[in-house]
Order: sequence, then C-alpha cells, then structure tokens
Amino acid sequence: MQSARVKFQILFAVSFLSGLILSAQTEDLRTLMLKAMQLDSQQRFSEAEPYYQRALKLAPKSAQVLNNVGNHYLASGDRKLARKFYLETIEIDPHHTNADLQLAQMCVEDKNGKQALAYLSRLRSSGNSDPDIALVKERALALIRLDLAIERFHREGAQAALSELDRTPVADRKGDYYLLRAQLLDSLGKMQEAVDALNLGIRAAPTRPDLYLQASGFLLKHNLLREASD
Repeated sequence: MQSARVKFQILFAVSFLSGLILSAQTEDLRTLMLKAMQLDSQQRFSEAEPYYQRALKLAPKSAQVLNNVGNHYLASGDRKLARKFYLETIEIDPHHTNADLQLAQMCVEDKNGKQALAYLSRLRSSGNSDPDIALVKERALALIRLDLAIERFHREGAQAALSELDRTPVADRKGDYYLLRAQLLDSLGKMQEAVDALNLGIRAAPTRPDLYLQASGFLLKHNLLREASD
C-alpha cells in the first residue's frame, strides 16, 4: 500500500512538473514570437533572427511558427528561405491561408499561373471573399489566359479565342497579350485592329525584338512596305 502511494505521488509529481515545463515553454514561445515580430515591424531583421531560431527549436512542427518565420524572411528580402518555410507550413497545415497565399503570389511573380491557382485551391472557402486572395487569383488567371485562348482557338476558332483573351484585366495586358490579339484579329481579317494591337504591344514592351519582328512581318505580309520600313 505504501509503495503504491509513493508510486502515485511520483507519477503526480512528474505530471505536475511536465505541465509546468510545457506551460513555461508555451509562454516562452509566445514571448519569443512577439519579440521577433516586433523587431520585424521595425525592420530590425537581423535582431529578430535569433528569436525566430529559438522559437523553431521549441516548436519545429508548429505551422504558425513556420509561417511567421516565412513572413520574416519575406520581409527581410530572402525570398528563397521564405518559400522554404511556407512550404514546410503547408506540409503540416495544407489549408494555411497566409502560407498558401504567399506561395501563390510568388508563383504569379514567377509567371506560373497554373501553380498559383493550385495553391489558391487549397484555401478554405471562407477566405475566398478576401480582396487580396481575389487579386492574386485574377492575376494568376491572367497568366494562363493566353494558354486558354490558344486552346479555344484550336477548339472553337479565332472569335472564341479573342473573347477568352479579352477577359484579361487591363493592368495585366502585356506584350504577349497584344501579340496574340494581333494574330487573332489578323486571322479574322481585321487588319487595322491587328496593327493597333501590335502598336500597343510595342508600347507595353518596347525592348522586345520579337514584337518588332512580328510587326514588320505583318506589314510586309499585307504589302504595307512603307510602314514596315518606318
């Protein structure tokens, strides 16, 4: 009976101490993260770094900690490390809103609209009304709009492709948009509109030689040699 009581007292003590240690670690983690984020907000990134590293040691599998570390590296300009920690975040929590959104934004910046949409598809439906998410989604769709337009051209013809292409937001209409638009308009026999599209493309991307080559070829094709030589 005595040994059972001693055993119970030992187990109770171990459990109590474990609770204290866990509570202390949790409080310490919260303090570390708050201090690190405060330093980040002041752009004192090098000073924040040790706090994040200590937090990672305490909670290496915490999606929130990993996400915050990703935010830290993104804010400090280390895009590669930021991506690494966002990817680790979604390994633990595939639906983590910020990590998926940041990864989608990075894909948009890298002109990879398809992958951006893949990350956005992981988001819970409750977050889809967020204007930041809507903006990234629109930009991702704009990136793949050219591919969709080409697919529709082969399936349904130039007019359907043009309708698809013109769903691209005005702010996202770059050289490739105008080049494809000119080609589609030309195939529809709308020569002047095609010329206008090429001119807009050259203005949007004045350093792209392929646009000048396409414009010259187009003008030569339609026997507009004087305009081509200009």
